[in-house]
Amino acid sequence: YSVPSTLEYAVKGGRLAKQLKMLFDFFNFKPILTFNTNGKIKPAGIVRAKNNLPDKLLKFLNKKISKNKTYHVCIAHTNVPSMAKKLKLLMSRLENIASIDITTCSPVLGCHVGPGALGVAIQEHINIEDFR
Repeated sequence: YSVPSTLEYAVKGGRLAKQLKMLFDFFNFKPILTFNTNGKIKPAGIVRAKNNLPDKLLKFLNKKISKNKTYHVCIAHTNVPSMAKKLKLLMSRLENIASIDITTCSPVLGCHVGPGALGVAIQEHINIEDFR
């Protein structure tokens, strides 16, 4: 999941109509984006965020993960390490998170989401012993 700080780059890249960007900006909405099975970007949710984006993203993620499973997490950001560290701190309090890494977004992804974006990749832990 990824939350761009601005939709300006989506408009510049032709992925979003300028009118929709204006509407999102007016209400201070930030889309939560994900990929479908074909690799296309699609909306997964919306947060109203000027401040406390890590808190709001964690609230969204809590609805997506099962309390009965263990997960590995990677947090990616575009020039907002403080938000990434805050999200890591919040997620580290969850009992079912086995590991959390932080990385910067690659330039390929960064040019689409722009500076200030925060993303989270979640992978369910698979016990190798279950396959033997």
